Amino acid sequence: MSKFPEHIVRMRKFFSTMTNENRLLIIEHLLDGPASVIEMAEAFNTPQCNVSRNAKDLYNAKLVTRRKESTNIIYKLSSDLAESVFLAVRRELS
Repeated sequence: MSKFPEHIVRMRKFFSTMTNENRLLIIEHLLDGPASVIEMAEAFNTPQCNVSRNAKDLYNAKLVTRRKESTNIIYKLSSDLAESVFLAVRRELS
C-alpha cells in the first residue's frame, strides 16, 4: 500500500506519461480528432511500432481511448484533461 493518497499516485502517473516528446506529439495530433497509428506514423515520419508503443502508454494511463477498425487501431483523446493541460502548457511556453 502506498504512503501517498490515491489521487497523488494518479497525478504522478498522468504527469510522468506526459514527459515523453513522442506522446506529446500524439496528443497534439489527436487534438484534431481521432487518428490511426498508420496516420500518425506517416505524419511524424516515424516507424509505426514507435507510435503504437507510445499510444499504448497513453491508453494505459487512460489519456486516450482506442477502437479497432478492420486492421487499424484508432486512438482518440479520452477526456478534456489531457487536452486542457497540453493546451495550457503550450500557451504558457510559446
